[in-house]
Amino acid sequence: MLIGNQQKIMVNSVPKSGTNLMIQLVLGIPGLRTAKFVNTQNIHELHSMLPNELPAGHVMYSENIHLFLQKLGIRQIFVYRDFRDIVVSWAHFIINKHHAHPLYHFYDRYLNRRFEDLVTHVIEGVQHPQCRYPGVYEEFRPIFPWREVPGILALRYEDLVRDQESRLHSCRKILDYLYGNSINENIKNHVIHLMMQNVKSEESWSYRRGAIGDWKTELNDRQKAVLKKQVGPLLVRWGYEKDENW
Repeated sequence: MLIGNQQKIMVNSVPKSGTNLMIQLVLGIPGLRTAKFVNTQNIHELHSMLPNELPAGHVMYSENIHLFLQKLGIRQIFVYRDFRDIVVSWAHFIINKHHAHPLYHFYDRYLNRRFEDLVTHVIEGVQHPQCRYPGVYEEFRPIFPWREVPGILALRYEDLVRDQESRLHSCRKILDYLYGNSINENIKNHVIHLMMQNVKSEESWSYRRGAIGDWKTELNDRQKAVLKKQVGPLLVRWGYEKDENW
């Protein structure tokens, strides 16, 4: 069963912001099917994308890529998250899943597997003969501008996981963005139910806890101070803080 007009849709996100959760929600829409993971290097392969496929990934922003996606008529759903929680989640992900990341070898060999020290280097980066890493802010920053691009649906990860009502509201935003008034309220409510039913967090290979606010207990004062310098204004702009006094 297809609903509304056929769409070309892409899920884009900052890493560790609920990419797989968003994919599951969107794939609950009848007629959509999975496609390949996309990144900045292979984005040109979307030339052959068919309507109702769903590529997903972490694509850096550039004006050329933006124009390319517009030309193809691809609607983008962009997911972002409190960057402080991204830091914590990324550190755990490196330890538990991403052993190819340069920081994993550094953590295993030079940090004596101390998680607190790994988090410090996730934040500040490393310049070592055996490891060069700019820090997670520099690594992910090129993705951030998508949030401000007109015509893209930007959703907060926290609104997907806070509670059922918040997730329902996010699903409605997705359907309104993709289909507008081309489907009636009864169909829309049915599809929202299907989207909610399609979420199976345990089937996501990268899922750990998905908690909100872990940074408050996992980051030490020094790490928080460094992050405040890096992303203080960003957190205010994204609505996570009213000012930089946190």
